Amino acid sequence: MPTSSRPHLHDGDRPRDRAPAAAPGAPPLAHYAPLARLAYLTLPPALGRHRRVLTAHAAVQRALAAGRSRRLARVPAQRTPAPREPETDVRLDELRVRVLRYALRRDWARSACRLDGWRGEGVRAVNNWVFAQQRLPEDAGRADWVCSRAATWRGQGRVVVQLQPPARSAATPGRVVAAQSSGEDSAACSRFGRHVLASTDWRAPSGDWYLLAAGSRDVRDLEATGEVTATAEGPTLAERAEKGVRARVTGRVEGGGWLATGR
Repeated sequence: MPTSSRPHLHDGDRPRDRAPAAAPGAPPLAHYAPLARLAYLTLPPALGRHRRVLTAHAAVQRALAAGRSRRLARVPAQRTPAPREPETDVRLDELRVRVLRYALRRDWARSACRLDGWRGEGVRAVNNWVFAQQRLPEDAGRADWVCSRAATWRGQGRVVVQLQPPARSAATPGRVVAAQSSGEDSAACSRFGRHVLASTDWRAPSGDWYLLAAGSRDVRDLEATGEVTATAEGPTLAERAEKGVRARVTGRVEGGGWLATGR
């Protein structure tokens, strides 16, 4: 099996970066590119294209290494070398699971540390929903707006909304911009509360501050009033402002209704 080939990920604007050479015992190279693409699509866009490519390849390499270690652990010691197992014995579905596991750890890393306050409250499930993505001013990259919802055994839902701008590390925590008060029930970020709107101030790399706002897919016509006034036709808004700006942002929900957030 050739070990110097370096496959590309093919799909429009998907990364063209080359994968590292396959290690001995790896599955056929034809599997590498689809696995790397799977990891790339799972990772949060806020990481940036270059870091997503590197992390995707790292996830595949870790999955392959784990698979080889498990096979070696099952081979008993022998006086004479055992015949090498066919490379096709590596089950592709198991590799997909491992790749997803490593990639999802990265996806959750920026949110998990903000959810420590939910410990001991009977949480039975947590969902992480990227309800909007926003191009940041000054070509500062793309940020994710994430709504984390915890369902408890008591039936109540806990909600935290975060802004996750590009970061050097996939484990850099996001910034909490809205949180539900303890004891309060909410349907936000569930199938009964699919419309979300949030806003916060944000500091650009230049040191200037902006008011950022974003709504979920069906939210349009954003308008900011108060210490700053601005409008946007789509689901995201960015306007230069002062640090800690106090502004009310409203958005129209397609099909009827309005959402509002105040700072």
